[in-house]
Amino acid sequence: MKKAKIKKLKHVRHNRAWSNKHKMLEQVEQEPKAAAMWHMLNMIAKEDFWQMPFVERKQLTTHPEIQLDDALNEIRNSTAPVSINWSKHEDESNRDRLAPLANKYQPVYWQALVSNLAIRKDKHDHLQGYLLLDKVVQIDPASSEFYLAFTRNNYKGFMDYHMWLPISRIKYFGPSKYQEIAQGECIRGVSYIQPYQSKGRTSYGLGTTIITDCGVIIADEHVRETGGNWKALNGKLISDYDRKNDWLAKLYYPCAYEMKLNRYRKKGLSSLSHLKGSVRAEYQLDKQVGYDDRFGFDAMSNLDPNDMFHD
Repeated sequence: MKKAKIKKLKHVRHNRAWSNKHKMLEQVEQEPKAAAMWHMLNMIAKEDFWQMPFVERKQLTTHPEIQLDDALNEIRNSTAPVSINWSKHEDESNRDRLAPLANKYQPVYWQALVSNLAIRKDKHDHLQGYLLLDKVVQIDPASSEFYLAFTRNNYKGFMDYHMWLPISRIKYFGPSKYQEIAQGECIRGVSYIQPYQSKGRTSYGLGTTIITDCGVIIADEHVRETGGNWKALNGKLISDYDRKNDWLAKLYYPCAYEMKLNRYRKKGLSSLSHLKGSVRAEYQLDKQVGYDDRFGFDAMSNLDPNDMFHD
């Protein structure tokens, strides 16, 4: 695709997403419901209310004419404008909570929203991809519960408004031949924590990683807990739906890497962290609302330069 066409397409997507967000806020503002609705409006505007793409099973059974793939794409695209971050939220990180895990080399299980993709060329002129994850929270690996919406101040597992995940650090995404990752999806994984220097101080990012799920949450229903967090009942992430070519990255296993990967009976983080190589990816840069467009600054400015050309 020509650069001029890509630039125009990205401009259209940016304007559409920005317009959709404000239309949704206007609709909420016009509702006659009192304090609770206004409070929710304020939380959404400040990006203190975090939500994941979610559909109830009864919605699908009520409308059997709607295909599952179409429903999941519609939910993902309609919620993305109010789910992804539109502000930088500087100095609102809580990554220091990750320091003990980094020091003890313990993994962290996390959930986030797929926000964006950035690409840089390494010293060998190869493309290296970086997934931007919004609304990153730590989750309990022993729990099967899915939190699909929560308030930033009331969720004890808060990590950061955004974190970067270099695709070269992803070792495994499951037994499928490939995994598509689209803007607005809920993504889950487990990672070792990697310290790095940022603005003269030590910060913490995602190191060696396994992606466990990526898609849209489907559940029987959702319930509100004390504190304003919403939990999905019998929830699961649908990862293998048809995204209709609307994805940012498509992960796959190179042949040589897959052969080495298949030698491991148990593909855990501790064992795969010693495996050389990583997954690879195809990219679609025109399939997104650009991070640079939203914030007007270099999307990669907070990445460790030593990680930029890692393969």
